[in-house]
Amino acid sequence: YGNAGQTCISTQRVLTATQVYGDFLRVLKPKVEALSTGNQLDEKSKVGPMVKESEAVRVDEWIKEAVGGGAKLVAGGGRRGAMYFPAVVADVDPDMRISRDELFGPAVAVTPFDTIDEAIALANARRAIENMVSPCRTMYLSDGRCTSACAADSGEPEDVP
Repeated sequence: YGNAGQTCISTQRVLTATQVYGDFLRVLKPKVEALSTGNQLDEKSKVGPMVKESEAVRVDEWIKEAVGGGAKLVAGGGRRGAMYFPAVVADVDPDMRISRDELFGPAVAVTPFDTIDEAIALANARRAIENMVSPCRTMYLSDGRCTSACAADSGEPEDVP
């Protein structure tokens, strides 16, 4: 959520094992809700405004589009001028724009998976990789471990332990 999600290395998609999906969202929600918004020069503010109001409008539209398609807004969302409030969007279908394109805003799209093979396939989906600058994905597994899948510099998907 740093820099209001407007960095190429900002986490935007989170893949979580179905077995821990509810627990993950229950832990993430209050942490995101606790993020203070405001002037980014104020030490008390953790999330500042978007670069311009039209970007906050775009983020809001993408999130509303995802919710209209069946995703759930679990935390935050909404805007005031150029400020977009940090959001968690759950039950995100991998084909939704919020998942396949770079949001570049203060929100994460959370998608459950059943098997590690499914998670790696989701992380390495060609469409998502082509549309994101930093195509590394972290997956939260049911046994408490994390793993990542990345596209190599060659553009070909590569699994990374």
